[in-house]
Amino acid sequence: MRCTHLSVSPTQRPAISVMLLIMILAISASASGPSEKTIYNFHGGNDGSDATGNLVADSAGNLYGTTESGGGSTACGFSGSQPQGCGTVFELSPPAAGGGTWTETVLYRFQGGSDGSNPNAGLTIDSSGNLYGIATGNSTLCDCDVIFKLSPQSGAWVQSVLYTTDYPTDYEPIGSLTLDSAGNLYGFTSAAVNCGGIFQLSPPVSGGTSWTETEIFQFPSTRNDPDLCAPIGSLVLDKSGNLYGATQGVVGGFGTGAVFKLKPPATSGQPWSLSVLHEFTGGDDGFQPEAGVIFHDGMNLYGTTYWGGTNNAGTVFELSPPAAGQTGWVKTTIFDFDAYTTGQSPVGLVFDKAGNLYGTTRFGMSGLGGEIFELSPPSAPGGAWIETTLYTTNCDCSASGLVFDKGNSLYGLLPWGGTASEGAAFAITP
Repeated sequence: MRCTHLSVSPTQRPAISVMLLIMILAISASASGPSEKTIYNFHGGNDGSDATGNLVADSAGNLYGTTESGGGSTACGFSGSQPQGCGTVFELSPPAAGGGTWTETVLYRFQGGSDGSNPNAGLTIDSSGNLYGIATGNSTLCDCDVIFKLSPQSGAWVQSVLYTTDYPTDYEPIGSLTLDSAGNLYGFTSAAVNCGGIFQLSPPVSGGTSWTETEIFQFPSTRNDPDLCAPIGSLVLDKSGNLYGATQGVVGGFGTGAVFKLKPPATSGQPWSLSVLHEFTGGDDGFQPEAGVIFHDGMNLYGTTYWGGTNNAGTVFELSPPAAGQTGWVKTTIFDFDAYTTGQSPVGLVFDKAGNLYGTTRFGMSGLGGEIFELSPPSAPGGAWIETTLYTTNCDCSASGLVFDKGNSLYGLLPWGGTASEGAAFAITP
């Protein structure tokens, strides 16, 4: 069902008559809107299960993603008598004709050895169709993690390990990777020991075969700045090569999170410089982002806070670069979620071509499942963004990061939904 939600304060809500509510629901039910469709149900076993992370799309409309489990390998334990599997990378191909069936192909099944296991953060795709991701290692072989590349070669897909971390020399890479125009990969390291960091993985120089990993920034200790700790989501690049991202603050502790900019050095080998664009204060300002930030039109940044806002159900915010005479970025809350009407705890965002924002919430209005929502910009500057719930999941799970195809359909994954409760992929078509 497509429901456009009205902003009503808790003190006003009891005054709404039953008749008005019936009218609103009747209008919403009869209004035309987008259609929701499950395009694939995962089955476990040799197929994947626990579809996590984001989807990416190629120019032909094929979708690619990861499952954290499944694939058939016995190296990652058993569920009863069945192997739990070490995870997969899969492709979903659209039907040749409208209304047909999508086709799933498992491109790679992790074996839980030096190739890694249990990918859970989604993929990054380059212009040649190569896929990049992160998989955890098998602790029986090493306490390590794997950054991998999957390439289409002569009708088959070949996995290669670009870099293997080895704790405690290296720290655990997390989230999705970000790719620049020179082929460098960027990502976060976990805050499990310190506050986390940012690394760069550079392709081999001419004649070489090894990728080079460099930690380009280490977040300060919690005692120095608890908000600038625990990076989350993935990084985003601007045209000048600056990196932008978000931190949660100390998870389970006293930090509230921040949005930052990391500027590359003018001379290779020198330190990158970090500036804080906004440090959340909690309360109405929101706190603890649960995803990274995204650009729109190469200027303003947009993101979400998991908690806070006027209803303590999370927010969507905008960060605008300094105008003439200003010294800092300007933060504006463009939407406050309300657990009674819109779901709560938003996770991530994506823009369509018309400037509408789409995202997911961790919890629905019932407290379970989650919501897929649309935020339409105001018709006049300074007006209110309008929130519309496009889809409510029927399982106690939230959808992962969303992606548009070239036809402007929206796709996402449910980690535990579907007919076999092993996860599903869905489409929302305008």
